Amino acid sequence: MKLRFTLLLLIYSGISYSQLTMNQLENFTFGDSFNESKPVIKSYFSGKPYISNTKIAGFYRITYENTPFSSYGASKYIFQYVKEKLVGVRVELEFLLTDFNKFKLIFKELSSDLNDKSKKKLPEYGKFEPITILDYIETEFRKQEIKEVIPGTDLHNKLPELKYWNSYWAIYNSEEYTGNILSLEVLIGGTSRPIEPIQGLGSTYNGGLITLSIEVIPESLQELVNMERQMRDGNPYIGHIDKEDEIQLKIKNGTYVLPVKINNVLNIDFVFDPGASDVSISPDIFLVLYKAGTISESDFIGEQTYKFADGSTARSSVFNLSSIQIGHREIKNVRASISNNINSPLLLGQSALKKLVSYRINNENQLLIIE
Repeated sequence: MKLRFTLLLLIYSGISYSQLTMNQLENFTFGDSFNESKPVIKSYFSGKPYISNTKIAGFYRITYENTPFSSYGASKYIFQYVKEKLVGVRVELEFLLTDFNKFKLIFKELSSDLNDKSKKKLPEYGKFEPITILDYIETEFRKQEIKEVIPGTDLHNKLPELKYWNSYWAIYNSEEYTGNILSLEVLIGGTSRPIEPIQGLGSTYNGGLITLSIEVIPESLQELVNMERQMRDGNPYIGHIDKEDEIQLKIKNGTYVLPVKINNVLNIDFVFDPGASDVSISPDIFLVLYKAGTISESDFIGEQTYKFADGSTARSSVFNLSSIQIGHREIKNVRASISNNINSPLLLGQSALKKLVSYRINNENQLLIIE
């Protein structure tokens, strides 16, 4: 009866379970490429990540917002890449000063969890005592909290001053050093942001903010980690929400057909044909694209002989399509051929499909799913 009551309590209290545990965070594998590690990372989470990159090739971030971490509550996860390699995982928890008691409970629990046998503290690289931080917040920092902004004044001059602490641990597995380093950081400062109305504070909070960060990095990739931190300070990342595109397929003459946009001017159905080496279009479609000015003489590559499933062969002109759009995904510079018959089907072949990171067919719902 007690077990049943506990389960019901968890269900009705809206508790969401962790999507990454502290042990998984500590033992993450680093050095894998962006394309190798992205599906592994996504397998831990039920939500969609925010993917961002910089103008400098090879710098990426995969970010999950408002996602549970261990028993500590909703967090932000940031997976960091340099030169296409995964070099760090960072988890951030934020607390308004009005939530100080919640921060205190989680901070004490986290500090206690870090002092187990699987970690060795590295005091030479930074240290703090939890009681010192909690005392500072209670005796000094809370005095600086701002509950109201006076119109015409400079808010940022009135926000609490920044204060920072950090500490480091080497991570071990059965007394063997894993090569990973864990850091715990506490940053105390101020913020002004829209929030749900709080009694006495209105719908805008202006005051103290506590950020608790746990980060795991590989010691062997320290040079790349330093590069990422320099890039982080400039924050030049731009990005988008990572979505799985689901394209509804139709069945025509026993094959799957889907809508495709060619060179940003023509929407038309293609046969989904992963067995075809190239994208293939009929002569009349090529003429439409040519007359629209989206194909020029410089786009022609030459000729190639193609062999078909029945054993027959044919020569065809080969050229470059500037873009093919499937769902929300745009594929640039796609090799294509012109069929010899105006009635030939348009084929979406490997010259386009191989440029997708991953795709699959859901036969039950007749969907092409692009990841």
